[in-house]
Amino acid sequence: MTLKPLTFLSALFFWTLCSKADFNSLEENIFFDIRWPGPASDLLNTNAENTIVMTTVNDEKYKCVLPESPSDNPDNDGNYLGPSALELLSPLFNKFTCILRFEHFWVYELCHGHHLRQYHEEKESGKPEVLQEYYLGKYDTHQFKETVHEQSLIRTHKQKVLHRSIEGIVMPYITINMTGGTICDIGGKPRVTRVMYACHPSSKQEIYSIEETITCEYEVLVLTDLLCEHPDYRLKSPKTNDIHCHSMEKTKPRPIILQDLETESLILNPNSPLHMIKKQFGTQTQKESVGGSNPMESSRSYIPQDSKIVQEFLEGRHCLHGGSGWWKYEFCYGNKVEQYHEDSLHQRTVIILGRWNKDKHLEWLSKNPHKKPKPGTRRHVSHYYSEGDFCIEAATSRRVEVKLRCKDSTDHPNAVSLYLLEPKTCEYILVVESPILCSLLPNADENGMFRDPTDQ
Repeated sequence: MTLKPLTFLSALFFWTLCSKADFNSLEENIFFDIRWPGPASDLLNTNAENTIVMTTVNDEKYKCVLPESPSDNPDNDGNYLGPSALELLSPLFNKFTCILRFEHFWVYELCHGHHLRQYHEEKESGKPEVLQEYYLGKYDTHQFKETVHEQSLIRTHKQKVLHRSIEGIVMPYITINMTGGTICDIGGKPRVTRVMYACHPSSKQEIYSIEETITCEYEVLVLTDLLCEHPDYRLKSPKTNDIHCHSMEKTKPRPIILQDLETESLILNPNSPLHMIKKQFGTQTQKESVGGSNPMESSRSYIPQDSKIVQEFLEGRHCLHGGSGWWKYEFCYGNKVEQYHEDSLHQRTVIILGRWNKDKHLEWLSKNPHKKPKPGTRRHVSHYYSEGDFCIEAATSRRVEVKLRCKDSTDHPNAVSLYLLEPKTCEYILVVESPILCSLLPNADENGMFRDPTDQ
């Protein structure tokens, strides 16, 4: 059984009702909502078996009417004889149609019935140059046509439809498996991708999500309106079973504590209208603190970082974390760079990409003078971390260039972004963006090494 979004009190109230009413046969796809219609009427006594009197901690009494036969209101059309799900997707596969998804560092290119490609490019002299790319899976269009033909021969048999819960919505989907991608560095097997197509009436072939479920195996969810013609793939609108709790005697229509909790939730919720109003116009204390200066200039000014955090960062005790998918990254300034995966038991698989050695860094700069910080306003500095874990494929230790960039974010002063490139086997480029770096970059010396800004 499932509760619609309710306050904590309503949830407690509901579970108490269930225990008293002995709702032992309810299923997860049955929805309930608690209503507070006001004073009870004498008509409620005519069906006493479905009513329960509840009392709150404030001695407020409510007579709650339970639904007689809770249901999920199934909406299946067993007489559908139209095109199969794959036939409905045929327009995507009969033409070379591609869609893109842009993330912080990577671009994902999904060409339906052909391939899924992950790449990063930068513009040099105005021309984009692909620096790194992987094929996460490939597909043969002829295979698709054969599968469509096979399904057309067994159309009289109902096909099993797979479902997945996406943000609380149960979505039916159909899968296309892409295989034969770029060989994975770990395990030596080709990358593979499971592309899931799900119905969404207002979507036009959009990539909703991309996830690396295990190393070099991916899942992509594509929302499309093409599947919505098939009743088995439409989004179901489950029936909500209402529980009406009527106030008794001199009790208010809604419990006092429920109103207090909702008010508190409104204040604490960053997306609430109250919070948005405060964010837009500011509080009286904020207005007084600017001392009559231009509020637009004040909003653009840099927010200084906590000196203790900066100090701990420079000492290698405050590490930055980031990354998405299977692998995550940890950067500890003046110490090490790690790539790791943490399982459900919080056990880590760790690969050290590089360790800090000042002499090695200076030697690297002498061989690559273009990596030295440029005079004037600096956008970033590069540090060299060497002597990482041994790489069998390259027969040498791993090494990584760490590009440290200022990310001035007044809304999210603790935001951190980490992206990893591997231009050559076991030679990496880690891009680190954080507001912590904004106060440090102007104080970097000629070798890009930081000085504590509080020492000046």
